[in-house]
Amino acid sequence: LYRRSLDALIMAEGGHRQAETPFYLYYWDDRDGPFWRGWWVTPDEVGCTQYVAFARGHRVAPTECDGEWESAYPIPGVDPFRNGNPRQPYAQMAIFPSSDAADPPGALAIVGLRGTRGERAAGVYNVLADHPHHHGASRPVYKRARPLRGGEERAIRRANLTLRQRWYEAVELALAYSRCKPALFSWLERAQARLDVYGPDGVARQRDRDEFEADFAT
Repeated sequence: LYRRSLDALIMAEGGHRQAETPFYLYYWDDRDGPFWRGWWVTPDEVGCTQYVAFARGHRVAPTECDGEWESAYPIPGVDPFRNGNPRQPYAQMAIFPSSDAADPPGALAIVGLRGTRGERAAGVYNVLADHPHHHGASRPVYKRARPLRGGEERAIRRANLTLRQRWYEAVELALAYSRCKPALFSWLERAQARLDVYGPDGVARQRDRDEFEADFAT
């Protein structure tokens, strides 16, 4: 039922599908050879000859495949049947545990597909516990249960930042502040000059005068 054929493998054209098309996330073993082994995201059914994304290899869980996902579409200008059938990478695609407490245990969220041809496959996927294609507890079959809500992708990414990523983010913010600080102070000085805040009747001069009188009042 789930056998694949290289000649039958075609791209999943999301624009020609209905909104209710189901999507599945699952692991395919090497029953058809090592070329097919890995995690797949496909429409319609498990083992579908069309696919949206594929992470080659034998990772235990799809959450371990960051940076390894590739789309069903050939790299422009490259023969798709040459050099191991190269495909366009999904550079931002990642899978994380869902951060919504309302989702069932084990639910995963596919993020990073916005603006790509596989965008409609993004969302929260629930475990299909009784699916016959299970490969053990760590490699169940998942089915897309709902799309991502507004702002949910950002929240999921932030919730799953590693300690190193948080450190890099803090360093980037500090560097950005240090680069912007001179320009910010320069703009502030120009704004104060235009508003004449330090003139004889300026608000800054009045504030300084009031503080001085308060400090030395008898």
